[in-house]
Amino acid sequence: NVDAPIKNEVKLIASYGNTPGDHFVTKGMAVSTLFLMLVALESALALKTIEPTKYDKIVKELQKAVRKIDEARVATEKFYEEHKIMMWQMERVMVLGAGPSYADAMEGALKLTETYGCSANAVEVEEYCHGPQCEVKKDTTVFFIDAAGGKSSERIHQVYGVTRFLTDRAVVITTDENFDAPYVIRMKDDKIEEEIAVLYEVVPFQYLSDIICKDERVTSISREVRKFDRYIGNKTLNIK
Repeated sequence: NVDAPIKNEVKLIASYGNTPGDHFVTKGMAVSTLFLMLVALESALALKTIEPTKYDKIVKELQKAVRKIDEARVATEKFYEEHKIMMWQMERVMVLGAGPSYADAMEGALKLTETYGCSANAVEVEEYCHGPQCEVKKDTTVFFIDAAGGKSSERIHQVYGVTRFLTDRAVVITTDENFDAPYVIRMKDDKIEEEIAVLYEVVPFQYLSDIICKDERVTSISREVRKFDRYIGNKTLNIK
C-alpha cells in the first residue's frame, strides 16, 4: 500500500503489486516474500557481500521455485477434489514445520483461521513433541510440511509416523516421491534448497483457504469481528 502513513517516514517506497480483490492476501504472500528475497539478494550483490557466481545460482533457484507455484496449486486442487469433505470438516488444526518451513506453517495456520474460521496454530516439529501432541484428538487435522532433502525432513517423517497413532487426519505436503501417506499433497522433487522452497510450500494453504470458503460460502468475518476491527485497526487503512 504505497499510500500507507509510513510513506511520510521513509525515503523510498517500492510497490511489489498484488491481486485486486484478494482481501485475505491468499495469493499475494508468495509475491511479497519473493520481493524481500530479491531486495536482500540485490543489496548483497551491490555491497559485494556475495560472489556473482553464488548470486546467479540463487537467482536460478528462485526461478525454479516460482515455476513450481502453479504445480503446487494443481497438486492441491487434485487433493482437494479427492478429500473435500475432510477439508470441510476441519475444526481443530495444527500445522507443523521445521527450519524455513516453520514460516510456511505460521502463514498456513493464519490463513485457515482468518478465512475458514477454524482454530489453527503453527507448531515447530520439536516443540510439538514436548506437549502440543497431547492435544491431538481423532478429529484434529495435522499438516506436515516436508522440505524433502532438508535438514529436518527425516524428523518430519518420524513425527508424522507416530502422529498417525493419535489421528487419522494427518496431511503431508512434500516433494518426496517415497513418502507413503494416505493424505498427501505431492509435487516433483526439483532439488530446490529448503530456504527457497518456502515460496511454493505455502501455496496449498492459500488455495485451500480460498476454495473451502468459496465452496462452503463461509467467512470468519462476523459483526463482532467487524466491530473489533473498527476499534483496533490492524491494517494501514483503518489505523488512526
